Parts: sequence; C-alpha cells; structure tokens
Amino acid sequence: MTLRFDGTSGTARLRYTIEHLSAETGAHDYTVAVEAERCRFGDRRW
Repeated sequence: MTLRFDGTSGTARLRYTIEHLSAETGAHDYTVAVEAERCRFGDRRW
C-alpha cells in the first residue's frame, strides 16, 4: 500500500492491492481531494 500526499495541489493518492485467499482483486488507485484550514497563527492544516 502506498499513500502519497501532494500539499501543493491538495490531493492524496492511495494505491493498493487486496490479496484474498479466494482471489486477488487487482490494483486499486484512488486520488482524493483534501481541504486545508487556515491556522490561527498562520500557515494551514490539511
């Protein structure tokens, strides 16, 4: 499993494969948007 976060574009990408006893599901690849909040004393929090 791999999780990569790109703070410049506000996305996280999750890539994984599920291996089950009966069969493999194959590779899964998801990109999701994350939102930033302004912190009280500057900068931001994802």
